[in-house]
Amino acid sequence: MFILKLVKELRQEHKRMGAEKLLHLLSPILAEHKIKYGRDKFYNLLSEHGLLVRRRKRGPKTTNSNHLFRKYPNLDKPEPKRN
Repeated sequence: MFILKLVKELRQEHKRMGAEKLLHLLSPILAEHKIKYGRDKFYNLLSEHGLLVRRRKRGPKTTNSNHLFRKYPNLDKPEPKRN
């Protein structure tokens, strides 16, 4: 299909480019050829052919305790047991 060929050409250069940006870049070319494709239809086409980019998994965000601001004691922490 013509659209898939264009998508694969763009993906050669920009491997992680998302579907919405691809559609934005391809819309003038599609308009020249009088092809109407909406966002959802474009997403479905890419999904059917396995061309959607998967989201990257982010690592856990932890608290940065090594800062220069005031640090308050943890009031929620239980006190140690006394014998």
